[in-house]
Amino acid sequence: MTYVYDLLINLNDYDYKFYEWKETDAIEYLKKSVLLKVSDYIYKKLLTNNIVIGNKTLDIIKDKTCILKNKKIENITYMAIFTNDNDVIGITFSSSGEVLEKTRFTIQDELELLETSSSLKYTKIDYKKITNNEYNISFVSREDRENINKIINELKSIKNDKEKIDYLYYEWFNKKSDSNNTYDELVNDISNNYVDNKNFFKLLNLISVKNNV
Repeated sequence: MTYVYDLLINLNDYDYKFYEWKETDAIEYLKKSVLLKVSDYIYKKLLTNNIVIGNKTLDIIKDKTCILKNKKIENITYMAIFTNDNDVIGITFSSSGEVLEKTRFTIQDELELLETSSSLKYTKIDYKKITNNEYNISFVSREDRENINKIINELKSIKNDKEKIDYLYYEWFNKKSDSNNTYDELVNDISNNYVDNKNFFKLLNLISVKNNV
């Protein structure tokens, strides 16, 4: 573990790459934090929110991060920057060890962090597994993720309209549903296997407009 200084961060629910940051994002100036090198296994579990870190690790990172906000220095109680020597990410945690928000870094900051990590020893992380799922690291772009959220919100508004859900199911899968969980199957597949489907979007928008008339 070592201290690092003067980094731009963009804390969000998702770890958007630097080139996906937007002007409307709450980009902040991180004055100080700690950098920990961890195993590939732990790093991938942190990326996928599949572990809760334990009290020993929380004690290590507690009150070691501060940001410059509104010309004042503010403390972030539980935050650290993690690396596996190939990738790097900043994560905030709750007092119970759950992952709250993540940030990537500018290209220059990332390169400097990786260079710093090369001389670090691995830090042992105490943790509890949330699931036993295999690594499921998403490479969905920010635009696609926003489209997924938009689609799912629209589907929620017509969840109880079986005719419309069946129709959209057919458009998405190109087959009729033979399940009693048509809505759930549709939402799960869109969430996990999203592909840009302009015809589906047009139909969904048309249904949404009709619902609001």
